[in-house]
Amino acid sequence: MRKRLLIYLSSIAAVSLIAFGVYWRLSPKIITKPAIDEHYNAVVFMEDQAFPYRPQVRFHLPVTWHIEGTLLNNAATDAIGVSINPETGEITWQDKREGPFSITITASNRMGKDRQSFTARQIIKPLFEITFPPEIPADREFRGGVRTSGSLPIQYACTTAGITFDSRGVIWQKPEPGTYTVTLIASNQAGTCERDWNVVVKAAPVKIESEPVAVATEGDDYIYPVMASGTPKFTWELTECPKGMIVGKEGVVFLPSRYVKKGECKVTIRVSNMVNGQKYSDTQSYTLRCVVREKKDEEQEPPQEEKKKEEKKEKKKQEYAKAQVVPDVNVIVNKRKKDEVKEPTPEKEVPQKLEEKPVLPPPQPQVSQEEERKEQERLREEEQKQLLEAQKKLEEERLRQEELQKRKEEMQRLEAQKRAEEEKQRLEAQRKAEEEKKQQEEAQRRLEVEQKRQEEQRKAEEAKRLEEEQRKAAEEKRKEQMRKALEEKRLQEERKKAEEEKQRLEEQKNAEEVKKRLEEQRRLEQQKKAEEEETRLREEQKKAGDEKRRREEQRKAQAEKQTEEKQVAVPTKKEIVREKTEKGKKVKLTYDFVLEGWSFDDFYELSRASGFKILFISPFKGVEEKNYEVTGIDRQGRLTVQMLPLDENNYSKKGCMVVDIPAEGRAHWMDYETRLREQLKKGSHSLVVFFPYSFMASLEDASRSYYAVHCADRNTPFEQGAGAVRFKITGDRFIKIVSMGD
Repeated sequence: MRKRLLIYLSSIAAVSLIAFGVYWRLSPKIITKPAIDEHYNAVVFMEDQAFPYRPQVRFHLPVTWHIEGTLLNNAATDAIGVSINPETGEITWQDKREGPFSITITASNRMGKDRQSFTARQIIKPLFEITFPPEIPADREFRGGVRTSGSLPIQYACTTAGITFDSRGVIWQKPEPGTYTVTLIASNQAGTCERDWNVVVKAAPVKIESEPVAVATEGDDYIYPVMASGTPKFTWELTECPKGMIVGKEGVVFLPSRYVKKGECKVTIRVSNMVNGQKYSDTQSYTLRCVVREKKDEEQEPPQEEKKKEEKKEKKKQEYAKAQVVPDVNVIVNKRKKDEVKEPTPEKEVPQKLEEKPVLPPPQPQVSQEEERKEQERLREEEQKQLLEAQKKLEEERLRQEELQKRKEEMQRLEAQKRAEEEKQRLEAQRKAEEEKKQQEEAQRRLEVEQKRQEEQRKAEEAKRLEEEQRKAAEEKRKEQMRKALEEKRLQEERKKAEEEKQRLEEQKNAEEVKKRLEEQRRLEQQKKAEEEETRLREEQKKAGDEKRRREEQRKAQAEKQTEEKQVAVPTKKEIVREKTEKGKKVKLTYDFVLEGWSFDDFYELSRASGFKILFISPFKGVEEKNYEVTGIDRQGRLTVQMLPLDENNYSKKGCMVVDIPAEGRAHWMDYETRLREQLKKGSHSLVVFFPYSFMASLEDASRSYYAVHCADRNTPFEQGAGAVRFKITGDRFIKIVSMGD
């Protein structure tokens, strides 16, 4: 007993080791790992490209792959567009979001399953939209906003010179007139996106935009820089202005201080340019008002040097007057006093004031002309100097304006560059903050997953321990039951042997009685069979007489109708023609075949001669691509079949339903079916007859002939009144219509 127990326990241990080895060998284990990007801490892949990872299991076992994915950092557990080939493990990605995504891959078979989890991130291609106008003015800064989507960072570029990008969009500093196709390009790791902007830069007519400086101060130069918009080059001119006023090539109006006189004067400025071969111009008119500067107290008394110069000039005038014919001195003195009281003039305007003073009596001819010539030359030189100074000041003002414009442009460029740098820093800081947040969330998620895994592991170990205890208890219980069962089995065998011995003796005693009862029972059964056979023969004779009389009556009735009905013979294989086949394909009525007066052997010979097909098929599946076809009868009377296709061009797949088989031949037909079912092991198959289309055409002809003779309502067409047609084939191979209609 102990030896048997040891053998049993050893066999259990061996079976357990074998089962463990089989499980280890056949259970799936994923051995590959995806490539993790250090920057994103995830599997990075590009949009519209193949997923860069295909998992594999050890020993190349056949497994079924399954994949699950969720979008991280999202409260809702949205399903993502990802699938995996269950046989090859190839991952197909359809989701268009950036992620990150949590992916779990499972490999399973009958022996178990294994899982692998990782994080994936998709780099989305850049995509941007532009809504720029098709026309813009020339020589004006253009700014256009660009809406961009895709994974950062995104680099921008343009094929047209002079166009730059900042955080808010496109900047075109000074577009020149013309037609352009501007290609804007945005690119990142996943690819590029290009957008064409077809734009026409139109030259604009000139237009004065600035407000005029309408006040000039006496003793100061008058300067008015005119600002105009449009396409250069501009041509400036003064059509109406005071004496001494000029305008420069840059549109700066200048009036020297010596020509600034108290009062008002009319000024009209005209500027013009050429646009597409046509001249455009604009004018600005205003009234220039000259005012007197208010002098301070310290300026009211002239300096000592000015006084000395005035005294010296006055002395020369007096000497010059004494040398000439002296007019009324009081008149001259009073006139000069009036002029001096009217307006104290600076030194540089003395020549002009002298011109305005009353002319003294003419001197002697030689002295007067020489002095006058010198005075005029001095005035011309002084005027020439003032004009040169005015031009110099005008040029300095133009240079100053250019310098201011350059500084302004530089400040704008620096400001735009600063804004772009700030926007870049802001985006970088935002990206870093998002990455830090995602990393924190990922760390939190991993911590939760690890805690969950540890909890599951603890529960699994606890369950395993309980299972082991239960297994040991069950093993002890099973051993006890086995011991009891062996003891019970031994007792049962002993009882069985005693019962068998007792039964053997009883059987030996009752054998004679049983033999006698069996002989008596056999005699009674033979007597009963003889009586049943006699009864059957009488019934068959009666049925044969009835059938003979019925056939005689039918023959007489058929003989009476043959004068009216048309007899249609069953066509043979040689009589099958294309016209009848095409006609048979169009037959749409329902036909039921009455199999009467034919044995299976005779009907098979008829089928061979007329091209009928006898198929052994399932009524549930119907005709398939290849079917069992009866091709002959062997010497033992068994059917021979072959798998052959049904020619659908010449045979109807619907066939005809066999509605009646006579009682005397039914068992014969069923014997053939039963043998085929046992031979081919097809329990649901049956023998079914299929007719060629040429036979269906002949059957329709016989049906139409029968309908023409027996139709009650001649106005009802054949297609509507025929209904279900029941027919049979006579022994002389003619088609006979049994009944028609409902």
